[in-house]
Amino acid sequence: MQLTGFRIDHLAHQRHLTVVVGRGGGPGHFVGEMVAQLLAIVQITQQVNASGALTVNGLEFQWVQPLDFITERFGVKGFGFNANATIVDQKGSGAAPATALGVAKYTYNVTGYYENHGITLRLSTTFQKGAQVTNPGQNGIAAAAFFTKDYRQTDFSSIFDLEKILGIRRAPQITFDVVNITKSTLGNYFQFPNATQQLDRPGRQFMIGVRGTF
Repeated sequence: MQLTGFRIDHLAHQRHLTVVVGRGGGPGHFVGEMVAQLLAIVQITQQVNASGALTVNGLEFQWVQPLDFITERFGVKGFGFNANATIVDQKGSGAAPATALGVAKYTYNVTGYYENHGITLRLSTTFQKGAQVTNPGQNGIAAAAFFTKDYRQTDFSSIFDLEKILGIRRAPQITFDVVNITKSTLGNYFQFPNATQQLDRPGRQFMIGVRGTF
């Protein structure tokens, strides 16, 4: 780094750092106007603009499929499923290749449902591939970053419309939901999957509700 171009004298810059270290309890000290010794190490990190590019390509698929054409021959209607998936490919180039942080390479969700006679049932599962969430240089290691782990969650939700089921005008709706049926664990790691940095176990949740109109 050339400091002269910024009108900062080399000796003055070195002196400034030594004074800061000395006042903070470091072992550096002065003899007159000259630096006698500097035993402490000061690390300076700054953001700089550099030539680089990030190219992101992606594909998204979606499928909505009622299954009445199969089930109605058995006298049953209301079943179906919907699904979508996303694939993302990113490539950095140039002197400082960039990364879109927190963008998973693969994600998908699939939902099976039944809707008929005032009853709504849904069972869904979602998946997200682990992704890089910080730039390199974490914990003082130049090439190390933090990543999220792969995550899959399965949920169930239901609504029972008593007005349609029982034929009672203005009867309430009963809801029953189960979140994270399989007790999936959230987590991230430091560069390598076996170097776990954080784990979160939210557990399974049950929720019951009542909806009504007056």
